[in-house]
Amino acid sequence: MCAVQRAFAAQTARCHGVRAALGTGCRGRGLFASEAIATGDAVITVPRDVWRPLSAEAARDKAPANIVAALHDVDGRVGAGGQLARAMLCSLNVLADADSAYVTSLPPPPSVPVLWDATQCAALEASPLRAKAAATRRLWTACHASLQLKLDLEPFLGLVALVRSRAYSRRPVFTMVPVLEMANHDAQPNCDLRFDEAQGAFALVALADVAAGAELTVSYGPLSNLEILDAYGFTIPCNEHDGLSFAVADASADVLTAGSPLAPAALKHYRRARMTTEDGVNAAARGHAGSGVDYSRPLTLRNERAAVRDVIASVEERLSAYPSSPDDDASALEGGSLPDWERDAVRVRLGEKLALLQQLERAATSLKTMN
Repeated sequence: MCAVQRAFAAQTARCHGVRAALGTGCRGRGLFASEAIATGDAVITVPRDVWRPLSAEAARDKAPANIVAALHDVDGRVGAGGQLARAMLCSLNVLADADSAYVTSLPPPPSVPVLWDATQCAALEASPLRAKAAATRRLWTACHASLQLKLDLEPFLGLVALVRSRAYSRRPVFTMVPVLEMANHDAQPNCDLRFDEAQGAFALVALADVAAGAELTVSYGPLSNLEILDAYGFTIPCNEHDGLSFAVADASADVLTAGSPLAPAALKHYRRARMTTEDGVNAAARGHAGSGVDYSRPLTLRNERAAVRDVIASVEERLSAYPSSPDDDASALEGGSLPDWERDAVRVRLGEKLALLQQLERAATSLKTMN
């Protein structure tokens, strides 16, 4: 029996109602049903005494006060709402328990851009993920300096990336959850990870009937490839959630809003920038002004045309920042010879370009409607 299997057996022995086994499938190592499971049934329940020692809260209770204060200081300066400090504390807990069977059974850090070198990050081209990864690395480096650990920077960054990719981080807890953290992502999962605050227990609950031997999957959320690669180190082909800040607005009965290519918050900016005195008067006449101009709704036909043209210019500028074309990216992916990290980078940037091109098409349709 290997170290992973021994650790899994030791952890499941402390859990309740275990109806899953460790196995390997198309997603790699994961959880598989050891028997048929009906919809709504609990597959595994992890009690408080199993996960609590691995939580950020447990680390905070035993960490020196100056360490906790330093982490919360960095967290406060970047406005992370406590999540950064919790991630760091959870990482310290794992580090302190480095010789345990559980920790030694953990996989290597995920291939996330914060751990990539300059050449790898350059493959992201103009993706916002490139700047985000650089900013995250600087932030984690600042935390490492504050902690004054004997652990070198690169292993520390890998440890934090591993914890971030596997920890349960929804309030009120931030913790590693042995056994359940092995469930892989699927856009159409057959299970859901739930936390019973009253009982202090985590449970994996079947969302559909699951046959014996089938993999047990959960959803990490409706995430774009940028978000998935940033946090978990993988991507999904043809991810329907890919996009950038140019989201589609909800259609309404107002012909000026119907078919608009931008989210309301973005349209507010362009409407404000293009507003004339005449636009303000007309908006007031339509009842859209009140004590001030309401930029959440179209002002005039002229103003809305100008705003949408600004959208087109902005999208075209974003597209021009990418050195390669969508066709170049598609060809690179079809070849099938890219290393995993480069394939993931290409998927991220291709998804963004396709989203931008879609917005250009919608903007043209919007102009045509208004004309």
